[in-house]
Amino acid sequence: MEIDRPLLLETQIHDFVEKNIASVLGHGATVIKREAPVTFGAPGAESETAGRIDLLCRCPKGDTVAIEIKRGVADRHAVAQLLSYMGELRRSDSTRHVRGVLVAAGVDGPADAALAAIADIDVVVFEIRFLFKPLISRPSTRPINGASLATRTPPATSSRSLLSSLPPNKDFASAKLQSRYCVYCNSERLMESSPSGENRCRRCGNFV
Repeated sequence: MEIDRPLLLETQIHDFVEKNIASVLGHGATVIKREAPVTFGAPGAESETAGRIDLLCRCPKGDTVAIEIKRGVADRHAVAQLLSYMGELRRSDSTRHVRGVLVAAGVDGPADAALAAIADIDVVVFEIRFLFKPLISRPSTRPINGASLATRTPPATSSRSLLSSLPPNKDFASAKLQSRYCVYCNSERLMESSPSGENRCRRCGNFV
């Protein structure tokens, strides 16, 4: 099933990457700041905040890592944006080693070509998957006339009396008994299994 990636909010990806930073940068990596402001300009010069690093991190070896996150396919503008953050971090402290990581659903052709010429930027591609599981049918618990079906108890009666009221079925003349789950009784019950493969609950008489 194809899922439209933009349905996933960028903040949700931020949360996931932050909580699983070791999977992106390796064991021991830490997040220094989220949405870290970046001020461009030479020291002492008039400047203004022109951007924010999605996640500013530090690796165990001491490297500073700027992570830029895109919820869709990253283009060359995303690469340039990350490079500008890395450059400003290096300019503010020339003694530290700065790396960049671009997290996205993929990269387009121009971005891939730009990344081929840059050694200090890694790309991490994420995938979105949905898993659907069947749910066993259960009796409705919606109130009916002020009472819940889940709290209603059927009148006490024996399986013998129930079976005696069932319509005759020649397929069950030589039926075998086995224990199976009955979705109508919502519990394990004895079932009559006919040679044709049908199963009939001995408690409620329904075919399962």
